Amino acid sequence: MTELATELADYALSIEPASLAKETVLRLKLHLLDTLGCAIGAMDEPGVEAAARCVCKADEATVWRTGRRSSVADAAFANGVAVRSLDFNDTYLSMEPAHPSDNVSALMAVAEARRCSGRRLLAAMAVSYEVQCALCDAMMLRDKGWDHPTYGSISVAAGCGLLLGLSAERLRHALSIATVTSPVLRQTRAGALSAWKGCAFAHAARNGVQACLAAENGIDGPELAFEGPLGFFRIVAGREFRLDSLRRGIARRVHGCYIKRHPAEYHAQSAIEASERIVRQHGRRFHPGEIDAVLVETFSAAEQIIGGEREKWHPTTRETADHSMPYLVAHTLVLGPPTLQSYREESWRRSAVQAVMERLRVAVDPELDALYPRRGIPNRVVVRLVGGREYVERVDAPLGHALNPMSPEQVSEKFLALAAPVLGEDKAQSLRDLVLAVDEEAGLEPLFRALAEVGER
Repeated sequence: MTELATELADYALSIEPASLAKETVLRLKLHLLDTLGCAIGAMDEPGVEAAARCVCKADEATVWRTGRRSSVADAAFANGVAVRSLDFNDTYLSMEPAHPSDNVSALMAVAEARRCSGRRLLAAMAVSYEVQCALCDAMMLRDKGWDHPTYGSISVAAGCGLLLGLSAERLRHALSIATVTSPVLRQTRAGALSAWKGCAFAHAARNGVQACLAAENGIDGPELAFEGPLGFFRIVAGREFRLDSLRRGIARRVHGCYIKRHPAEYHAQSAIEASERIVRQHGRRFHPGEIDAVLVETFSAAEQIIGGEREKWHPTTRETADHSMPYLVAHTLVLGPPTLQSYREESWRRSAVQAVMERLRVAVDPELDALYPRRGIPNRVVVRLVGGREYVERVDAPLGHALNPMSPEQVSEKFLALAAPVLGEDKAQSLRDLVLAVDEEAGLEPLFRALAEVGER
């Protein structure tokens, strides 16, 4: 049996930029646009500012928050924190959930430093998306105490290896190094959530970049990083798995990824949409005094991640609030769907929202549980009023889900809504146009110049 690191290296190098299907190129560009919109919208977040202060001075790649240049690895970290900070970037749901666009900051840093073409960047994105999603399909990590950025070092290394033009042998070493240094504890996402939640994958991305640079410069990785007696399978996964779904020369998993409509943990998107429908049925938003009880019937993963811990009923950080099913549903019923302003302290402490949260229960429904994740993220919201009237709405595939994808126009609207308040309408539209033309012969230089100007706003 071939060593898995070798299989991953061979797969990554089999993706030819010119052979990507037309519809896949478009989808990759839309996910790149969405990713950059999320990063630009987060430019003034405290965590993004702090991450930009953590980088060294170098002349390799741009830190978008400041417009200054740093090392490839540090730019991957700082920009990765920006991508993730608002919890608004794309999602993939399987045995393990993930945010594949978390790979993008590292890929762009390498592409900038090595003057790669736009087509090559998109091919690297396709590789990283494919590898990360294949790993998520193969094995659940959270039930063993590991966090999903564990897979991130590996997927970043696969994409960066393609950008760097590593040989199959050097990429195998890079992947081995990334694998043995990848495990991340799930405590990052347990209980009250901290600012590190938005940094964890960015740190993994930096690790994946460094693994590639180490291998490129001649450092060999350990043999049997996955299969060895103290390797990934035995110590982290607890069992062996294969990635038989990876097909050389084929990268289409980006079509199975979801773009968020609301800045909230993805499993809650359908509950928010169901709550919106109930508000429309009612004819107006609810006054807390009208509501006797709220029941959210959901699936196991949603209950475990955003509806099962006591901290989710009493959020004290924005990271906990945007990962709280009770908060997100109560907010939608009383104040409307969550926005970026919904995560200020005065918002989650509002008595109106808290009053409804105290009457809200989350329960797993076996019927809905059986549908997740292949047939959607089904949530049923039941609102019972004091007089006994009930409203019931169920949503399986909210807007942006792979079964109900956003159109290019809708993705563009989301990007402009995030970028225009930061850059101004004209610059935001110009940046959008550059992203959507990234596969053309002009290359990436105009895009990188525009991103450098973000820090000069």
